[in-house]
Amino acid sequence: DWLPADKVNAMADVTVIHGGIGTVMTACLSGTPVVGIPNGYPEQECNLDCLVRKGFGLRLRKQRLTAKKVIEAIERQLNNDEAKRNAQVMKTELQQWHGPNNAAMFVRETFL
Repeated sequence: DWLPADKVNAMADVTVIHGGIGTVMTACLSGTPVVGIPNGYPEQECNLDCLVRKGFGLRLRKQRLTAKKVIEAIERQLNNDEAKRNAQVMKTELQQWHGPNNAAMFVRETFL
């Protein structure tokens, strides 16, 4: 049926995503550099801009997109050792965050 994104991303060397929070977090937790092509939603653009600032994302503009530009961006990320290191740093930081446990604790403390 569906491929589990967390498993597939972990096998990839580069992730190509639209920048929604689900795909962004899956890529971050997998430690893979990102090529992002937002669909025009501000949330996607902001999410991808964060990855660019963190040093492991490239953001392409859909309006100026060509197959050549996508391939060039993927190749750039494949050969970008700094992006690979930065993606691994983000992965490690997120693994230490314990997001599901923090969310459960927040719900318990706030609503129970």
